[in-house]
Amino acid sequence: MTTLTAGKVSGAKRWAVKTAFQNWRERMRARREQRQTIDALKSLNAATLRDIGIDRSEITSLVNSQPEGRRKTYDRR
Repeated sequence: MTTLTAGKVSGAKRWAVKTAFQNWRERMRARREQRQTIDALKSLNAATLRDIGIDRSEITSLVNSQPEGRRKTYDRR
């Protein structure tokens, strides 16, 4: 059983809370950037998307995943 003392938190616990908060903040920043990228790509017209090799149906999965293994539209034939 853990006993809390009045206002005293050990350095290790303080570090753990700080690290957890920093990790959460970084994940939220990354997610916000992903949403902004998705919005920017969705605002492009079909010709521009075709020029950069992205189909409109691929936008969300492309932004949310690792593109290394992605097959291009012209590779599918």
